[in-house]
Amino acid sequence: GNYARAEKLYAEAQEAALQDPEAVAERIVALNNLALLLHQQSRARESESLFRQLLPIVESAFGPEHAETAICLENLSATLRRQDQTGEAAKLRRRAREMRLRLREERPLR
Repeated sequence: GNYARAEKLYAEAQEAALQDPEAVAERIVALNNLALLLHQQSRARESESLFRQLLPIVESAFGPEHAETAICLENLSATLRRQDQTGEAAKLRRRAREMRLRLREERPLR
């Protein structure tokens, strides 16, 4: 695909969301999409930076024990693994996995 165009559009969406303090959901989507795009392009350091910015926003919006927080932790973990930062990556992945197990126990399938 056209990565350069997608990156430009995601960056513009992020900037627009930053202008409106109420646009938390839009900021989350824009940051996440841009970070994933950079990850797909093997631009792991840039992706890591965005996921690190995103994590506290997601935790604040959804809480520290939420499926969206687990997804963010997993994405950051994948980016760190790509950079051979396996120790921190494993800790984040374990935290996400444990969170998902707790969430599943709290909300069993019917």
